Amino acid sequence: MLGSHLLDKLVEMDYEISGVDNLAVGKIENIHHNLHKPHFNFTQLDILDFDRFKKIAGHPSVIIHLA
Repeated sequence: MLGSHLLDKLVEMDYEISGVDNLAVGKIENIHHNLHKPHFNFTQLDILDFDRFKKIAGHPSVIIHLA
């Protein structure tokens, strides 16, 4: 839940956010209220799928890894 609380705050501050989670432990319900926000994009993905992760991540200013 730490990640969903951080997401809430970053969305509130209008940051551009790309969320990646395999949902092995987390639940989509924790972020459901943010899925429609214009500055938030969510992809269900295991970051061990590095080739796909690179395509999604692009060149971010910051990466926050909470696993």
